[in-house]
Amino acid sequence: MPRYFTQYWKNSTWRIEPEEDVDHTADNRFRKRGVSDGDYVYIITNLDGQMVLGSRLKVAQIVGQAEAERLLGIDLYKADDHIMAEPPFLPLKKDRVVPADIAEELRFISKKADTLVFSTLGKLDNQTLRGVRELTAESAELLDSQLEKHRKKARSPIRK
Repeated sequence: MPRYFTQYWKNSTWRIEPEEDVDHTADNRFRKRGVSDGDYVYIITNLDGQMVLGSRLKVAQIVGQAEAERLLGIDLYKADDHIMAEPPFLPLKKDRVVPADIAEELRFISKKADTLVFSTLGKLDNQTLRGVRELTAESAELLDSQLEKHRKKARSPIRK
């Protein structure tokens, strides 16, 4: 059974062009959090207090820095763990905002907090998305429904 994780990207790290396929991501915590082959990772950020769902990858393998650079043929972000995604790849979208009512339904498997934190003004707390966090399968289905809803010219089917 696959597991499901979110990975927070700072807005400044969204350097790849919009609509460019995401075939790789990096972090120092993937293996520490238990991410492994066959799992799914949802790339997210917080933009003006709203959760943005950038993309989703299926983990083909997790490799070190040197191996990732060899496989992709480019210099990469320095990190201990590099996820090489399994095709088909989904494009990065910077405008895929997850509605607050959906974000409030997300549940995490965590010792600290199992939900996201919102301010009294309904804005998502910037710290609540940080790091690599494991989602419940039901929450992954909610995010997949958002991918499906926003898919206009997708090049690949959404996992069912």
